[in-house]
Amino acid sequence: MGEGGFGRVFRGALLSGAAVADVAVKLLDREGMQSEAEWRAEVGALIRVRHANVVHLVGVCEDGGRRRVRGTVLAAIDGPNLRAALDGRGGALPWPARLAAVAGAAAGLAAAHAAGVAHGDFASSNIIVAARAGGVLCDFGLARPAGATEPRVGQPGYAPPEATSAASPPPGATAAAADVYALGVVLAEVLTGLDAHPARAAAAPALADLEALAPLIDATLFTPAGDGPCAASVAAAAEVAAACLDADPAARPPAARAAEYLGKAAAAARRGSGAPLRRPQPHRPPVRPVPHLLDSGAAPPPATPRTAARLAFGGSGNPFL
Repeated sequence: MGEGGFGRVFRGALLSGAAVADVAVKLLDREGMQSEAEWRAEVGALIRVRHANVVHLVGVCEDGGRRRVRGTVLAAIDGPNLRAALDGRGGALPWPARLAAVAGAAAGLAAAHAAGVAHGDFASSNIIVAARAGGVLCDFGLARPAGATEPRVGQPGYAPPEATSAASPPPGATAAAADVYALGVVLAEVLTGLDAHPARAAAAPALADLEALAPLIDATLFTPAGDGPCAASVAAAAEVAAACLDADPAARPPAARAAEYLGKAAAAARRGSGAPLRRPQPHRPPVRPVPHLLDSGAAPPPATPRTAARLAFGGSGNPFL
């Protein structure tokens, strides 16, 4: 089914009497990049976290009496990872499917945090886009206690500021808060279609302003006529992303709160309720009239200030602030 630094994944069938379960068998390459300690961390995390949006652990294979892990058996999930889907493998991923995948992964992350487990490597490549569940969170090899405070960096582009700073970690700089920051980066990816680092750099300054954000939205989400996804759901996703990307880890929302809000946004996106986001028109510089043709010397009216993205569900401000 696939191959990476850990080893290879095979499709299999697990026989139990007359029942047959469709499984994925993940075999450890002892010369690969993933250590046995990471495999045991993943197994320990998946034993504690049972949720529809977290990959299901079926069992572990070991080398007889040597007690060395050979591999894990997981419930098979059909679908690409979110990063591959955003890159267009298998066709363009529509907005409702993108938001449903992130909302599902956020729900799985919230379940992990509730069980005291931080994922440690929350990224679009570790989210499976599943038809029924939306998004399923996998690859818990860097899992650790949710309250851990020692800095650790997973994939490039997802690390929060406190993990890359030489200063002492600020209050609230836990592994769970780092997961939430990575959730904000993934939201920037689904909004722009870009990889983690450029998505965060491009979208972060514009998340509070829907007019400023619109030109950055993935062009594949617009119809030839210029209609985009449900504007209310885009504004909601942007609000959650802005809150998750807060430089202050103590100010970031809990994963459960972000997941609840994203679930509402995903439902709105599925319904297609509300006005669509419009593709911005190309910028044209203003035409300066010839002075002698002016009827009066009155100054032009002031430019209308950009309107900040409003709360999509409630209309009275951002619940994360």
